[in-house]
Amino acid sequence: MIIGTKIVELTDDFDVNAMWQSRFIHVAGVLVLHPLGFIEAFYFSLPFVILSVCSDIMSTLVALGYIKIDYPD
Repeated sequence: MIIGTKIVELTDDFDVNAMWQSRFIHVAGVLVLHPLGFIEAFYFSLPFVILSVCSDIMSTLVALGYIKIDYPD
């Protein structure tokens, strides 16, 4: 499972439903690695998953209007 191939960015132009479905699949895939005995792969991919989830949370808050992005001119 390759987590690092997804570009993580803060944006307000995306499909929230598709993004969270994709993120749920990534997190579930990483969580399955631990009980299967792939402990090294689990801990290697964990920081990428945490950063991606945090970025998706921020993007969702921007899309819902709780956070505003101002682009400097």
